Amino acid sequence: MTGAGINTIPMRTEILTRQIKKLREEKGWTYKYMAKRLGIDVRTLKSYEEDSSKMRVDDLIRYTQIFQVSLEFLVQGTEISDEKLYQKLSKLSPKQKRAIMAVIDSY
Repeated sequence: MTGAGINTIPMRTEILTRQIKKLREEKGWTYKYMAKRLGIDVRTLKSYEEDSSKMRVDDLIRYTQIFQVSLEFLVQGTEISDEKLYQKLSKLSPKQKRAIMAVIDSY
């Protein structure tokens, strides 16, 4: 099945195409290198980034794995904002804050 069949997923493609292109470019990866990492043809990759082709679900999953980002980040463009993070952290106990700082410091 092709097109909007069983192997594709409907989504706000303008966000997805912006996100996948941005991630590839931030790494400095060429179309050829990225296509090889995904196991797809360069033309397919270009069509994904130009929004002229629906992305296959398995390719979308590989993107999340390669870039270690969530599916939500790819298709909705959302990340945890600094403000939202601050609000959550400010509600933690001192012990919890020290635990979070230990995790952050480990990176």
